Amino acid sequence: MSYFREAELPGVGMKYSLNTYSKEKLSLIIHHDGKREFYIMDQEDEPVASVTLQDDEARQLGAIMSGAFFKPRAVEELEVAIEGLRIEWFKVDPDSPIIGKSIKDLAIRKKTGVSIIAVIHGDDSIPSPDPDYVIRDGDTLVALGKSFKEFRKFIRP
Repeated sequence: MSYFREAELPGVGMKYSLNTYSKEKLSLIIHHDGKREFYIMDQEDEPVASVTLQDDEARQLGAIMSGAFFKPRAVEELEVAIEGLRIEWFKVDPDSPIIGKSIKDLAIRKKTGVSIIAVIHGDDSIPSPDPDYVIRDGDTLVALGKSFKEFRKFIRP
């Protein structure tokens, strides 16, 4: 049986532990500064291997693991079902031209072909945000689309 555990590490960040279906143990510590420490644990919960990643490295690895670059054959049927749609996360830059404007007023879907399916702001997450939701500095937009080229240009200064 596979399961995740989550624990807050005061002053450090969060720790996520996973026992895999094949009975392997993994731990990930995400520091407040974005650094990630990834550990492979033995049966006594002692680390046998580790790697430290900076925020951008961890995000790139996460994208690879989620299938953004290569999709295993097992995913082909699902991919056909969603016809090439992908989900990506975009952090809104402090000088983005979309800050202070609503999703509706920006006409994001019409102009870019991308739909905002969720917004994350700090500890808050808003699934299926209302069209009147106003984009704020610090938001992370969870977007659904086939191509994000126009969307990237649209949200970046």
